[in-house]
Amino acid sequence: MPARKRPRRAETPVEQDEDPASISEHTDVSPAELPTMEILSVEEAFKPGSEGDPNDVVYDHTKMSVEFSTGGLAYTIINEPISSVEVGTVLDLGHLSDTAIPSEGLEHKFAAALANHLELPSDQQLVLVHIPEEAVFPKLSSSLTKAPDSIIQYCYIKRPCFSGYEADDENQNRVREVILQEAKICEILNQNPHPNIAKYWGCKVANDRILGLYFGKYVMTLQERIESRVPFDVQHCLKGIKNGILHLHSLGLIHNDINPTNIMLDPSDNPVIIDFDACTAEGGKLLKGGTPFWDLEFTEDASRKNDLSGLSKLEEWLDVPPEYEGCLCMACNRGMPQDFKFD
Repeated sequence: MPARKRPRRAETPVEQDEDPASISEHTDVSPAELPTMEILSVEEAFKPGSEGDPNDVVYDHTKMSVEFSTGGLAYTIINEPISSVEVGTVLDLGHLSDTAIPSEGLEHKFAAALANHLELPSDQQLVLVHIPEEAVFPKLSSSLTKAPDSIIQYCYIKRPCFSGYEADDENQNRVREVILQEAKICEILNQNPHPNIAKYWGCKVANDRILGLYFGKYVMTLQERIESRVPFDVQHCLKGIKNGILHLHSLGLIHNDINPTNIMLDPSDNPVIIDFDACTAEGGKLLKGGTPFWDLEFTEDASRKNDLSGLSKLEEWLDVPPEYEGCLCMACNRGMPQDFKFD
């Protein structure tokens, strides 16, 4: 059984003056330039606990992906649970004293800065593994839309799941393939819009490679909306989700990952389905699994029953108001196991 992953990540709002990011390989720079490193994703991986029980898992490791201001991406493996760390946190070498900074190079310095920030034991050294751009950023083809510069300041950007990259993985291009497939799916959705399907604006592009996908902004996820405990029209929400699912099915598409964090709400509490990285044509093989406890177990093919099962579980989940603060299991009717993902 592959490890399950619980990511802590969020779509990133685009600032008005943002320029396309550099994706060149990082090099050493002078200290005066104050290079920084941004935490892009944090995922806790779990392994099976009791033999034969797919729901019994124990902590295995934490995987973190980062981006350097000088260009380039990397990931590191941390072999113990870490305290809360925010995706989007930016670190610089000011986190270290001069005596703590290794002399080997910028990656080593940032690895030390990250270990210092996470307050890891002094004997635990982190290694940042370079992520090659060609493995995670697909080439832009003529069939895909580049987002208009005039609209991106109003959008959210969804970036590739860099933590899905493994240097020794036989399928090192999986991250690239997933975002490319999602871009193709979104082109179909853009040509066939629906009020309960997220608005797609196009790709973020630099050096002819896709760095991310731009979507319309929405207020909050369904999970966040329920946790707010403000009165909520459940039937209106379920009807909208069902209509969105049926629209996908009418286009020959299966979402494959219907759950409370993949449903956004607009200011009028209308539900909007997001996150199409598991979406594929009906009958096709899944490039990416759904969310355990919400998807159909051991599903490898895209079938309408995948989405209808997710809808049924949503209806069950919404039927009982949340009662247990902080509990994220279905048994307590309080949300979900925060985005556990299969490798």
